Amino acid sequence: MNKISLNVHVPAVGRKHDFLVPEMMSISKIISLMVNILSEEYPGIRIDSKQLSLMDMRSNKVMQQACTCKQLGVINGSKLMLL
Repeated sequence: MNKISLNVHVPAVGRKHDFLVPEMMSISKIISLMVNILSEEYPGIRIDSKQLSLMDMRSNKVMQQACTCKQLGVINGSKLMLL
């Protein structure tokens, strides 16, 4: 299972975080994973993963949640934003 490192800007906490995720995991599952990690790191924050999206900072396009990183051409080191 190949994994890729994503650099994700999270405006809700005003920080960037690096996440290591399987390239064949769906975007919706990646968002859920990120929310779980962020909820542990920032206990006071309330985040609903069902209302969030990932945007590719290079193209400014919101990523389709049913697709995988590989399908969307997301590569190691890609810069994304969690909206």
